[in-house]
Amino acid sequence: MPQSPVIGASGEPTRDDLENLWRFRPRGEIGSRVESLLSQLPDAFRDAVLTTWALAGQSPGSGETWRIWVAPGAGAGHHHGWEGGLILHSVEVAEIALMLVKQQVFTQEPSASLVIAGALLHDIGKTLTYSWGTVRETEHEIFWARRNKVGRQLTHIEVGEHLWQRAWRGTGSQWQHQWTTEEAESIRHIIRSHHGVPVPPKTVEALCVHLGDTASASLSMIQMWQSPSRRGLVGGTVGLGSTWRMLMARGKRLIRRL
Repeated sequence: MPQSPVIGASGEPTRDDLENLWRFRPRGEIGSRVESLLSQLPDAFRDAVLTTWALAGQSPGSGETWRIWVAPGAGAGHHHGWEGGLILHSVEVAEIALMLVKQQVFTQEPSASLVIAGALLHDIGKTLTYSWGTVRETEHEIFWARRNKVGRQLTHIEVGEHLWQRAWRGTGSQWQHQWTTEEAESIRHIIRSHHGVPVPPKTVEALCVHLGDTASASLSMIQMWQSPSRRGLVGGTVGLGSTWRMLMARGKRLIRRL
């Protein structure tokens, strides 16, 4: 990895840090969906996700607000490009990927735990490659988001891989001994391959996350075109039928390459 500014919080997250991060999670529907997904994970997987989120650190000048809860999913005007868009996108990817797992179209049964954990971490690098905020124009506040210094030097995939490797290799990771190296590398591969290029998904779990990412981003853009005020998609129906058919067709083509 090229030389870059310090990436993420200094030191290893403590148990108090993880409890603090969880205490300040979003409330309402999105918080419930996050909680539902994490409740499906073994303790070691759940702690791994929280540790990686905590490594991204707190949002500057925001007191107790952690980056994972407020970061945008992309730049303003792109999919999930608003405050809190990243966690919504990550949840949607996990939920859609789980729908694919349940389709039972794979000769090898995917690990639901790897799919959930990988989906929740696939875009974690965006917490540190974007800066965001609001500016007031006349009577309205306008949200802005753009790549920062880190994001101009490194991709969010590179930063996400770095955060995951820090979490996995950290001496303070109490859950580390409960993971196999193969599982840790599977998460790393999910992060690296979720765009499909230049690294294609080579496991069924990575394929599920890649397709979930494609669907979530595509449906978000459809909703923005139809109604800019609408945010969120799983549970909605905008474009779902045609997008689902596209996903299944793309999935079948990619399965042949696994």
